[in-house]
Amino acid sequence: MATPAADDGAGTLLPASELYRLGGATEVVPLTKLADAAGALAREIAGKSPLALRLSKESINRSEHLPLDEGYRLEQDYTARVSSLDDAREAHAAYREKRAPKWSWR
Repeated sequence: MATPAADDGAGTLLPASELYRLGGATEVVPLTKLADAAGALAREIAGKSPLALRLSKESINRSEHLPLDEGYRLEQDYTARVSSLDDAREAHAAYREKRAPKWSWR
């Protein structure tokens, strides 16, 4: 989803269609369908491991202003942490068994 225009970081506004073309948005919807699309995305996110989401958000916030190489290393450290969680193993098992995961926060 994207707003009608997004700042490219240099102060230039990009139309949602261009942001989508560049890979900066996963979906562009008409304003009349925005609330439904946002709700669907929120429900999808709510089904993910709360601990993995928390660590992912922390990773993004901590790496946002780092130089590229440092940010990449930090992201890799967080990816390793998330991958080692019991919740990661539960996600794989739930996918294989075609069932909803039961998150443990571990």
